[in-house]
Amino acid sequence: YGEGVVAAFGPGTRVEMFAMMIPIALGTTMMPIIGQNWGADLFERVNRVRFLANRFGIAFGALTVVVLWPIAPWIAGLFSQDPDVVTHLVNYIRIVPVGSGMLSVCMYVGLSLNAIGHPIKSALVSALRAFVFVIPFAWIGSVLYGINGMFAGLAAGAIGAGMISLYLGQLFFANAVIMRKGVLESTRIEATAS
Repeated sequence: YGEGVVAAFGPGTRVEMFAMMIPIALGTTMMPIIGQNWGADLFERVNRVRFLANRFGIAFGALTVVVLWPIAPWIAGLFSQDPDVVTHLVNYIRIVPVGSGMLSVCMYVGLSLNAIGHPIKSALVSALRAFVFVIPFAWIGSVLYGINGMFAGLAAGAIGAGMISLYLGQLFFANAVIMRKGVLESTRIEATAS
């Protein structure tokens, strides 16, 4: 796509990561809260934390888009004066963050699964995000609509990954709770018998 796109991609990812700092911080603080409540068998609290985090991630993602859209040209001007770079950077800043809310959801599901001791399921969610959604969607968007199609593919891939993460998160947590309650019940029966 040329030097302008390459030059725009670096600052674009930096702006995106800066915008994701607060959702990432929430994710790191979620893990001990979920882990402690999971260990105490307070499953409703775990679900409440997950629910609130997902709502926050989606709301913060929407806020990010609303804030970045009008100031994208100004931000791009801070990084370059080249009109080609500025054009591509503005498009990146306006398009890619559309998926940031659901990207946060995907991240929260993975972190939550790690917190309850299910790292393989967390890795599965991450692999699905990258290899089933983000990379193919970005590639298809690129083939069909050029660089802006790739940016839209990145956003669409994040949205798709977030949606499947919501479903898998519910499924994995429901199964984990059933298994945990079964283990707790069998432990109680053994303790009563002895």
